[in-house]
Amino acid sequence: MATAPSKPSSEEVEGQSTDTSDDAYQYTKLPTPHSTRLMELHPSESEDVIVTLRTVELDLAPPYEAISYVWGDPNFKVGIKCEGRSLKVTPNLKAVLHHLRPKSRTRVLWADAVCINQEDFEERSQQVRIMSKIYSTAIRTLIWLGSNFEDITEAIPLMEKIGNLFCEENSTTLASLRGLDRFHELKQFSIDKLSPFEASKWLQFFDFYENPYFCRTWCIREVGVSKEAIALHGRDAIDFTLIALAANWTSYDPEKMEVIQYMKNDCGIAHARFMGMRDHSNLSLRQLLRSTASFECTDLRDKIYSTLDFGASGRTGWITPDYTKSVVDVFLEAVMQMMKEDGLYFLANIFHHPMMLDDWPSWIPRWNFGSIMPLYPSIYNASGTDDASISERIRYNLKLRGYRVDLVSAAHDVLGWTCFNYTEDFDGRGPLLDLWEENTTGEKAITNYATGENIKTAFSITMVVGFEFNPADFDSYTQNLLVSDNDDPGYPAGEDDSNSNPRAYQLLVQQSACNRAFFWTENGYMGLGPRILQPQDQIWVVLGSRLPVALRPKDDFYQVVGACYVHGYMSGEATQGLKNGTFVEKDVILC
Repeated sequence: MATAPSKPSSEEVEGQSTDTSDDAYQYTKLPTPHSTRLMELHPSESEDVIVTLRTVELDLAPPYEAISYVWGDPNFKVGIKCEGRSLKVTPNLKAVLHHLRPKSRTRVLWADAVCINQEDFEERSQQVRIMSKIYSTAIRTLIWLGSNFEDITEAIPLMEKIGNLFCEENSTTLASLRGLDRFHELKQFSIDKLSPFEASKWLQFFDFYENPYFCRTWCIREVGVSKEAIALHGRDAIDFTLIALAANWTSYDPEKMEVIQYMKNDCGIAHARFMGMRDHSNLSLRQLLRSTASFECTDLRDKIYSTLDFGASGRTGWITPDYTKSVVDVFLEAVMQMMKEDGLYFLANIFHHPMMLDDWPSWIPRWNFGSIMPLYPSIYNASGTDDASISERIRYNLKLRGYRVDLVSAAHDVLGWTCFNYTEDFDGRGPLLDLWEENTTGEKAITNYATGENIKTAFSITMVVGFEFNPADFDSYTQNLLVSDNDDPGYPAGEDDSNSNPRAYQLLVQQSACNRAFFWTENGYMGLGPRILQPQDQIWVVLGSRLPVALRPKDDFYQVVGACYVHGYMSGEATQGLKNGTFVEKDVILC
């Protein structure tokens, strides 16, 4: 499902306009909270798509198929015939209805843009509340991938072969695999069974996952709750379980990466893998939104509403969809729910573009920004406790309690806005090499860090935000940087260490430092923070936050720049300064 937004704003895409023509189809009110409409698609020898609608109670609904598709541009509409009148839909929906037209009788379907009155905010809200039941009640879900993309005819047989090999290796059937919550526990088959690795097949395989369907937020739920989901691409059809299995099979593996030279760093594959995970009941709302941040939706409120019942089994007090609310109020409601579930963990997911927007509260995560790998608060504990001292929320301001521990003195970009492809070779890494040479070589190589460690060691740990690694990997990695940065082809490489893997450290850096800035503080600490970090930004430890937070003063308030890794402040060390009076606890009001 993809609903059209109600009001255009800086955070929303303008939605459809009301069809006021005399010939326009007029909806009648749905009678109960559990009512919906089903669409009867009629045979037609002309190019017209002809439907009739009937209202049903979901528990008493006749067999029907649900349609899952990408809306396309909500401002561009074409007409279909509904009970003799004109009903405007996007070209994508008209295309799938035209494709599904029966030769005789009628075909009973459910599609959001026809079965929901998109102009009635109350009805839209009510239908979203029962969306999972609509799709889980359908006998199957038909996924429309279109028919005008690049030729992918060889991709589907390859996916079917991968699925058959999984079934063979695990002594099971596709129907049994369809009911699995996760695929990572399946036994893997030998890569040799997929030989030969023909270029055309693998190029089409990865092109398949570039279909925009795999980027849409609503599609996660629609596929996840369906009894059976069949993807249609023109005349080709494939069970979605096979699509998810094949995506899962391509998860990072050095052996596969070496053999399949056409593998792309494609978010579509990661999305399809996530869509194949049917059970999300163990995830908090924050974890759900973090996992789906790179998916897209037409109406930003659907970033929240589309994920609400993924983990709602047995929960109470979750958000109720209401399209009369603004985007910021829906995101505010979401963050307040997160605070009930896991305290201040949400601070790890705040991400801003270079220009902070004054019309958005800086402490409310914008889940439509999926371009940063978040720090994982569960592995740190900067404040030494999970007990947050939340004093008060006044509309769009949040009062917390904490203490300032440091001030940013210098900040430098590390990798830029685009993370590097995991398969590419060393190519100098300009800024990263400069940082390494400036901060860890020469006289600095023999100095100690604030924690007493060698400064090179502190730098190597900081660049991967504290994740474990083999120090030999770091040494090999930096040596490779020097070789690749030197124009002299005779520049000597470092000694070959069979126990080192520079690529392993490189991957950690790419995951950790992309879209972040390396910084020093006035007290001699180094860290990785948001790319918009500036000198004079303040480093705070907020009570209950497992991560230090960079704040920027604004009048009597503070803007949240974002969470930081500060080497030497990540395990409660700053609490000693609070005890001896070096730091002073006080209220801080976020705006």
